[in-house]
Amino acid sequence: MYRQGERCDDFYVIARGYIKLSRVSAAGMAHTTVILPAGDVCGAPLTGEPTPRAPDAATAKGEVALYRIPLQELMAALATDAELAGFIIQRLAKRQGFLERRIEQLLNSDVSDRVVTILFELTGDYGGRCAHGHEIHIRLTQQELAEMAGASRPTVSTILNRLRDEGIISYTRHYICIESLRALEDVSDRR
Repeated sequence: MYRQGERCDDFYVIARGYIKLSRVSAAGMAHTTVILPAGDVCGAPLTGEPTPRAPDAATAKGEVALYRIPLQELMAALATDAELAGFIIQRLAKRQGFLERRIEQLLNSDVSDRVVTILFELTGDYGGRCAHGHEIHIRLTQQELAEMAGASRPTVSTILNRLRDEGIISYTRHYICIESLRALEDVSDRR
């Protein structure tokens, strides 16, 4: 959709599918910050800068349907539509909270705790029963989960194998399926 640092004059509402937001470090490594579900927003920063630059890169994960709103039109609508302003504020505040919890976990939790907490938090955004018959499936690779948890992919793979052996999750190359949301919640509560 757009790359980090590019001029970005549009704001997007995700109607269907998922968008991955990532940032590139000074060393040139891309790191997934969050996976946004349908109903969320992304795009131009609402900072009022005359030449808005995308703070992150946005990539579609599979089929996606978006509503594109030119930034100037969005800003004018926000000034007159309290309901729209509330919707945008709620979406951005939710993401800010998610990212603040990631930072706190990076500072205070071990990798296993971070992985379980991220999986549990994502379950609230990823709908109901999946096509595989599990409670929830998350279109998320181990690498993306590792980037969100601030860990290596092999370490995350080991943690996921343990959760799979306990019957809490199953996974394929592109999906993590939650077999038992209650068991994942119990693991999350123990941490």
